[in-house]
Amino acid sequence: LFPENNGILIGLINLYMDTNEDTAKLFDLLHTAQGIDPKNASLYYAEAEVYNKLKDLENAEKLYRKSYEVDNNYLYGMYGLGALYYNNFVDLREKASNELDDAKYAALEKQMEESLQKAVEPFEIAFDNAKDPDLKTACAEPLKTICFIFREDPKYMEKYNKYNDYLNALKGE
Repeated sequence: LFPENNGILIGLINLYMDTNEDTAKLFDLLHTAQGIDPKNASLYYAEAEVYNKLKDLENAEKLYRKSYEVDNNYLYGMYGLGALYYNNFVDLREKASNELDDAKYAALEKQMEESLQKAVEPFEIAFDNAKDPDLKTACAEPLKTICFIFREDPKYMEKYNKYNDYLNALKGE
């Protein structure tokens, strides 16, 4: 009855996202809502999340970035992008652990390193600008891990100490 009421559209979007039903209809709803409210970063983030669940990493990456470009105070886009790369690393690591061919393992290892390096910038943007302590912590945890992996590089060791100190301060250590 009210095809251009963004409140109703957002309610329907949330329903379709919760039920994981009819992604074509979900995309239609998202695009309609984006057309009505093109400055609503959460709508692009929601679409990125759908693509992420569908393992369409290219579109997910594009839309996480768009959510941040639309509103650079909406840091969940950067967090989502960092998480996308980090989770890709985890998936690649799992795949590599089962790989017996040395050449294929080496190729996966290179992809893992690239994915981790890509995760750093978006996580850092979200961490450095977040006012929400939960978001800040959610960024610091994978950053600590990534920087530890690359700790041979002094710049990463410095960053590791920064995120480790931040997380330890939260624990009262």
